[in-house]
Amino acid sequence: MRSHAHEQVSEMSYGTIEDKDKTDSPKTTAPRDISLVRGGLLYRFLMLIRVMDDGHWNIGRRVAFVLAVLWVPVVVIRLINHPDRVMQLILD
Repeated sequence: MRSHAHEQVSEMSYGTIEDKDKTDSPKTTAPRDISLVRGGLLYRFLMLIRVMDDGHWNIGRRVAFVLAVLWVPVVVIRLINHPDRVMQLILD
């Protein structure tokens, strides 16, 4: 059983909801859709070349794009310098 004094102490130490609303700074609303990956330069480029669609992540397309960007130049350089060792590069 709670005493009246205990209720007063808890109200004094924590305050009531009405008191907090009076003392808080003006309420600001944060945008609900905050993203660390959407809206950057790479995101806009991937949207431009249609690797990604708005609202869809298209992970398979993105992985294929990254692999192509990283490995195609390596294979081309290997073809130019050592055409007989291209299969060795691909198999490794």
